[in-house]
Amino acid sequence: MKKVLFITTHFAPDIHVGAKRMTKFARHLTDYGWQPVILPKEINEYHGVDETLLQELSANLPIYRIPEWHPFQRQPQLPTVSGRLSSPNRNWARNNGLRSHLLKMLNLFFFYDYSWLLPAFFSARRLLQQEDINLIYSSAPDNEAHMVALLLRLTKSVKWICEFRDPWTTLHPYYNFSFAKRKSDKCLERLVLNCSDHVISVGQMLKEELIKLGNLCHDKISVIYNGYDKDDFIDSAATVTKDSRCVITYAGTWGPGRSPEYFLKALNMLLQRRPEMRENLQVNFIGEFKYSPDLERKTLHYIEQANLKDVVTIIPWLPYKEALARLLTSDILLLVERPETPTNNNFWVVTSKVFLYLYARKPILALLPSGGEAARIIREADAGEIVSPTDIEAIAVKIGEMYNRFKRGDLASRVKLSDIDKYERKKQAGELAAIFDDQISIWGQKHA
Repeated sequence: MKKVLFITTHFAPDIHVGAKRMTKFARHLTDYGWQPVILPKEINEYHGVDETLLQELSANLPIYRIPEWHPFQRQPQLPTVSGRLSSPNRNWARNNGLRSHLLKMLNLFFFYDYSWLLPAFFSARRLLQQEDINLIYSSAPDNEAHMVALLLRLTKSVKWICEFRDPWTTLHPYYNFSFAKRKSDKCLERLVLNCSDHVISVGQMLKEELIKLGNLCHDKISVIYNGYDKDDFIDSAATVTKDSRCVITYAGTWGPGRSPEYFLKALNMLLQRRPEMRENLQVNFIGEFKYSPDLERKTLHYIEQANLKDVVTIIPWLPYKEALARLLTSDILLLVERPETPTNNNFWVVTSKVFLYLYARKPILALLPSGGEAARIIREADAGEIVSPTDIEAIAVKIGEMYNRFKRGDLASRVKLSDIDKYERKKQAGELAAIFDDQISIWGQKHA
C-alpha cells in the first residue's frame, strides 16, 4: 500500500472544524490503496478535545503528534509510543522572566508558529525515510503546514500536494498585518503555489483566485469541496427526542463577522407581530462564540433585553454526533455567513456545515450573499431559502413563511440524495486518491 504523509496542525480528537476533513480522508483513503501517516500538533495545543472523533479511525493509524518547541525551554527527548509522540514537560520554564522576554523579542521577528514548524519539519524528514513515504499532503487551516512541506520540498526530492481551505492573503476577511508580514506571506504563498506539484481548493471561486495569485494553469488546481459522511448520521437521531414545536437550529461557531445579531432582531420583530408563535417556536444555537467574548456578551444581553430567553437556547458545545442528531430532529436549519462589505468579498466562502445541512435534508434558512458559491450550491440542490444576511425585514418574513408551512405540515426538504452524493466523504477520498495516483505517475515519468 502506498503511503502519504499528512501535514496538518489539526486532527482528531481536536474539535476544530479544520480537523474533520483530514480525519475523514485518513479514514477512507485506505479503501483506495493509500495509507496515511499523520503529522499534527500535539493534543494539548488543540482548541478542545472530543474523544468520540477517534472512534472511526483504525487503532493502527500512525499518528506522530508534534509538541511546540522553544529555544529557551528545556526539551526532553520525545519517546514514541505506538506511533504517537508523548508530551514533554514544559512547566519548568513558564515563569522564567528572562526566557519570557527573549521569547517576546523573537516573536517580533518570527511571524509564524516556528515553535511547531521547526520540530514538525525535522520529524517529517525522519518520517519520509522511516515510513517509506510516497507523497506528502499539506493542508491548512494554519499555513505553517504548507511551510513545513515547502521546506521539505526545498531540501529533499519529494512529491507534494498542498490544499487551501482558506485564503492566506487575498480574500481573507481579517487580513490586517504589518507591512513586513504581508510581504513575507505573499512571497511564501506564491512559493507554495509554484513549488507544489498540485493544489487542491475547497471551492471554485477560491480556485480562480489561487490561479491568479500563482499565475497557474487550470489543470494544476483541483476542487474537492467539504462534505458529509453518511455513517456519522446513522442512528444518531435516536439520541435526541423530537420537539413538538418548530425547531430552528444553528450548528457552528459565532465569531468576528459571523453574528446572530440580524437573525435575533428579525425573530424579535416577528414575535412582536405574531406573539402566538412564541409557544410553538424553539431556536437552538449549538457552538461557541469563538474569540469573541464581546459578541457573546452582546448576544446574551440582547436575548435578555428582547425577552427571547424562552425561545432561544444557547448550547456551547456538544459531541459531534450528538450535534448531528440535533440537525436531524430540527425543522429548519439556520445558516449564517458574514455580510458582504466593500472590504470583505466573501462570495468564495462555503463552510463545511453547508454539506451537513444538505444531507440532514431539512429546509435551510440561509442568510448569506445571494451571488456567492454557497448560495449557488443550495439553489442547485433546491435545499432552502436564501436571504440577505442583514435584511431584518426579509429574514422575519421568511421565518414566518417557513413557520406557516410547518403548521400546515408541508415544511419538507426537496433535496435528492442523488444530487448531493458527490459531496460524500468516501467518494471525495476516492477523488483525492486519484489525484495522488496521477501525481505519482507524472513524477515517475519526469524522473525516469
